[in-house]
Amino acid sequence: MASLIVIIMKNKALFLLVFVLLIGSVADVKGQFFSRRKHYSSIGGGLCGMNYFGDIVPKNGIASADISFTRPQLSFTYSRKFHPRFSVKGTFSWGRLQGDDFSSADPGDAESGRFRYARNLHFRNDIKELAVVGVVDLFENRGTFLKRPVLIPYAFLGIGVFHHNPKARTPVDEGNEWVSLKPLNTEERTYSLIQPVIPLGLGVRYKLNKNFDIAFEIGYRYTFTDYLDDVSGPYKALANFDDPLAAMMSNRTGEVTSAFTGETRDPVYNTIYGGTTDVTVGDKTFQIAQGVDEGEKRGNSSDNDIYIVYGFHVTYILYKGMRSPKFR
Repeated sequence: MASLIVIIMKNKALFLLVFVLLIGSVADVKGQFFSRRKHYSSIGGGLCGMNYFGDIVPKNGIASADISFTRPQLSFTYSRKFHPRFSVKGTFSWGRLQGDDFSSADPGDAESGRFRYARNLHFRNDIKELAVVGVVDLFENRGTFLKRPVLIPYAFLGIGVFHHNPKARTPVDEGNEWVSLKPLNTEERTYSLIQPVIPLGLGVRYKLNKNFDIAFEIGYRYTFTDYLDDVSGPYKALANFDDPLAAMMSNRTGEVTSAFTGETRDPVYNTIYGGTTDVTVGDKTFQIAQGVDEGEKRGNSSDNDIYIVYGFHVTYILYKGMRSPKFR
């Protein structure tokens, strides 16, 4: 599964394939005869896995992800078939994204792993997504739903919107509780918790019986935000914080214990930054890695965060043959 994810994220031909199939389907509408009595609707649900690609991953690069942080997603769908190849599907889904520098980064990796390990950030984010997608079947069916092929590869492309809310655990000696990160303003930047998204991907659908289909999909979600993890730009000056907790959540380089796992951290920051220093914000004094303050790199703002969804979907075809009304 991990290799499939990496291939899809690296292979830009996926975008081209989906685009060509969609354009080809639209161009094929003329001349196709598909009477209304052959149209049908489907309802369904899916159980999938979600993975995140952003700043809190093992290494730099769009294909870097920690598969151990795969989290579940549930989805509900309604679709309408109105063309031998083409249908429209509405989806509502809920799932979770998660990442942790302590668990994923390699402190022995001098290129980026040590930096990420010393940074010591983590997050979780519940994604509620509402989308409408066009689905293009590779094999057409000009007959009724009963004559649909047993196995149908397909592609999809659409548009949607999602709500998110990145959270992280407070330091162990501050209660170790999950708190929302946006109100803390950790990077002196603002962002919206409601964002647009472009879903696209590939799948294959199998006919189980007259009314039921099962499908496996791999879908890419292109977002327009770099704050699914609340990490994007440089460190904010600790002197600019009024809230001590916000300051501690912004710069976690000096924490001895991982807030996410509860394990003791390797003091790699002593090697990289030359030790720790005490900082006082309000009535709280805490430690940070020496020299990590305003302007130092915290995240990479050049790329937006993305996530992918992959898993199984079951659909049930709702169909009532059109009959002429009877008058008595």
